[in-house]
Amino acid sequence: MKRSIYFMLLLVMLFVFPHNLIAADLPLTLEDDDWRLIVDTADADRDRLCQPGDVEMYELKLENVSENKQNVTMHTFRQEKDEHRDDGLAVDEAEMLAANASLEVRNLPVPQNIKALDVLILWQEEADGQYFKQHFMVPFDK
Repeated sequence: MKRSIYFMLLLVMLFVFPHNLIAADLPLTLEDDDWRLIVDTADADRDRLCQPGDVEMYELKLENVSENKQNVTMHTFRQEKDEHRDDGLAVDEAEMLAANASLEVRNLPVPQNIKALDVLILWQEEADGQYFKQHFMVPFDK
């Protein structure tokens, strides 16, 4: 009898306290004319950099799907619930990113209580040219 009660409580807890919503939908691919962003879980076999439960580890891969780009910078920010500012998580840069090349952020720690992950990309088509901006929003809201 005790076993069945514990089993029922466990099932209720699994449904009442769902795990991170995005984890079931990975890999997630967001794309536009110039860029493809792939969000996936970090490889669990590598060294674990944080304790499970509070923070989940993800990998971001930003692929250049058009012509060569100069001075590429990818910023990642976390948007927390009930906050009016975004906290920076990681920055990756490349002076030149060829067509079909990519930038990768591995082992990106993302707290489970965030609303979204904001990825901001800045680049130039020519080394001394105008800057361009692309913005991807990865939802984590339950």
